[in-house]
Amino acid sequence: MFKIKKMKKIYQILLLTILISSFSLQNKNVINENENTLGEVVTAIENSNFNFFIEQFQSNKLKVNQRIEGKTMLILASIYDNPEMIRFLIQNGAHFNGECSKGFDAMYYAKIHKSYYALAELIVLKA
Repeated sequence: MFKIKKMKKIYQILLLTILISSFSLQNKNVINENENTLGEVVTAIENSNFNFFIEQFQSNKLKVNQRIEGKTMLILASIYDNPEMIRFLIQNGAHFNGECSKGFDAMYYAKIHKSYYALAELIVLKA
């Protein structure tokens, strides 16, 4: 009887260890996915890769107002001076006044990065 209780306890500890290890590995994968996402989004914005965003939005891997590294995709499009991407994101539901984690919007970033085409597009869309 004592041996069965001891084996049961060992089995429970082993099972708990496996569950904890599995959870830890899953979280590591999520962190790596998020790190890759920023690079992919920036590359897509720089290259005006609208298909990337269409695929990501349709598969729910990205949301149009999602923050990446604290910035919305609209802000990133403003930083990289891409007026076509700004128009595309707003047409797909991006919040015009969406702010970064520090409280600044796309117009602010367009100004400080001297993204004049992006700034002009934002002004036209706001009017």
